[in-house]
Amino acid sequence: MLFQTTIGPYSDNIGYLRPETAQGNVRVIPKGIQPNGRRLPLGIAQVGKVGRNEISPRQGLIRLREFTQMEIEFFFDPENAKCPYLDELDVKLRIIPEKDVAAGVKEPPREFRPREAVENGIVPNEWMAFFMGLATIYMNELGIPLDHQYFLAKLPEERAHYSAASFDQMVYSERFGWVEVSGHAYRTDYDLSRHAKYSGYDLTVERRLTTPKEVVEVRVYPNPQRVREAFGSEMPRVMQAISRLILNG
Repeated sequence: MLFQTTIGPYSDNIGYLRPETAQGNVRVIPKGIQPNGRRLPLGIAQVGKVGRNEISPRQGLIRLREFTQMEIEFFFDPENAKCPYLDELDVKLRIIPEKDVAAGVKEPPREFRPREAVENGIVPNEWMAFFMGLATIYMNELGIPLDHQYFLAKLPEERAHYSAASFDQMVYSERFGWVEVSGHAYRTDYDLSRHAKYSGYDLTVERRLTTPKEVVEVRVYPNPQRVREAFGSEMPRVMQAISRLILNG
């Protein structure tokens, strides 16, 4: 849960910092999913201290070694990524898409309704567009005009290893210019699958069917008495061999 880094510019000063709050959200999924009836979608929010290896902290609150990070991890079925609230957002997303970033075009941002951003392939799914819309409204309510904020897409080589799509929410500051205030990443199932693999803990969620599905299973169980009659004193070894066959499928 921590990463090793050097404190300042000297390699002999080793320290361990918490890089993000997200992994804590993933770890509580088994408990968090129960009150929700083991249904998706599920959102978990938390606040915590995180660290960065800033060799020379400067620029006030912009570059700090330790700061408070607020984070929402939202889990949904990728085969049913519909957001019922998407069209309720009365806002336009100002975005510099990946293809513009790759072409070196950094302004002006393009404007999309949240659903348009998804339908045009700019944002990968409806839930991500929804939260980007909420973030835009939130910044506006804090006093940031809509024309003083936009989302900057990150190219594949710039994204974190877990991300299939990432956007930095940028706002304009008279003192510092354009500053990132939030990050939006589609992490797919990377975190869940890795935690499950290395912990051995099942982090899957069943998909509820709209109508019950009947499945007929044929299960075969050995009859110890008949096995004893057929094999006599070898019965224990035969039963063990049968058990191994059952366990191995």
